Amino acid sequence: MKARHWNDLWVMESCGEFSTLYIDDVSKPKTPEEELREWMQERIGDGIANNFDCEQITHNLLHHLDIKKKPQ
Repeated sequence: MKARHWNDLWVMESCGEFSTLYIDDVSKPKTPEEELREWMQERIGDGIANNFDCEQITHNLLHHLDIKKKPQ
């Protein structure tokens, strides 16, 4: 983003040209943590909808994400 005027943003594109965007059409990209949280919420919601219990949902998440307990 190069400049903002009221609700307009002037953005330089990768080709070097400028574009004008309306501020409500632009959002910050999600962080990796936000993407993971959203993905997990979807999986948990799917598990609940399919009547899985918490243990089954947890097992599925840990298996998919390949999470292992650190050795002590």
